[in-house]
Amino acid sequence: MRGDNVIAVDANPVCTFTNESFNLKMAKTDGDATITAGSSFDYTLTVTNLGPATSTTEATLVVAPTGVAKPTATLVPTGTAGVVGTDTVVVSPTVSPDALPGSVTLVTPTAEITLTGVVTFAWVYGPGPLPAGYAFQLVIGQGEPTDPNAHTVGSPTRDTQRSVDLGQELEEPGDYFWTVLIIEAGIGGSEVSRAMERVFVYEPPATPGPATAPTTEGG
Repeated sequence: MRGDNVIAVDANPVCTFTNESFNLKMAKTDGDATITAGSSFDYTLTVTNLGPATSTTEATLVVAPTGVAKPTATLVPTGTAGVVGTDTVVVSPTVSPDALPGSVTLVTPTAEITLTGVVTFAWVYGPGPLPAGYAFQLVIGQGEPTDPNAHTVGSPTRDTQRSVDLGQELEEPGDYFWTVLIIEAGIGGSEVSRAMERVFVYEPPATPGPATAPTTEGG
């Protein structure tokens, strides 16, 4: 078995590798069929050198249990013909797509204030940047966050702010809430998480009254 060989292990196989110099037999103990996203797990690999030559080799092991992204590890079997050796490989699978490393937090406007006209809504994501394949969606509504009157504002974006003309978006004055969702990018992307909602009061701009004709003394 030479240095750049790649071995795919799916269940509990026994693999034998042969060349002019030596045979290596590899057996893997039982491992979990599925692994919780972000957790680690162990596989015990028993490597037997069947000879005739002594081997000191290195291979890359790709462990692919069902439903888990393929992690990688390195196995370095050494030994003498006829001697059994064991090695434990600790594998950290790729984080599941719906288990994002960060979250979204609302920045401005602050809660419990009165808003009118054009308002810039801003938020931050962290730690780190928003991973590829995800976008933000601004939502404004009345009542509870699950109220059907809640509606999205604009299209999904990877920007962290959006200016909104409340006079165009809201039909009447009153109490509203706003939040930002993280969704899977693309048309109809499903919600992954959301920020804690903030409440504000919408008040339409004052409408100027009719102009008063100037009066003249004695007129």
